[in-house]
Amino acid sequence: MNKLAKFRKEKSISQEILAICVGSSRTYISEIENNKKQPNVKLAIRIAKTLGTNVESIF
Repeated sequence: MNKLAKFRKEKSISQEILAICVGSSRTYISEIENNKKQPNVKLAIRIAKTLGTNVESIF
């Protein structure tokens, strides 16, 4: 399990809810969690803020 998935699950947030909160798709969040894609800086910052942490802790 990668760091993003770990943080997301600790906050009890589904991929779908995270995607909606950060303006992305559930598929893209899944691809990030499965190390198939890397988010751009803006998306990484939105994800970190949504999960209440900093970018360095997740990525």
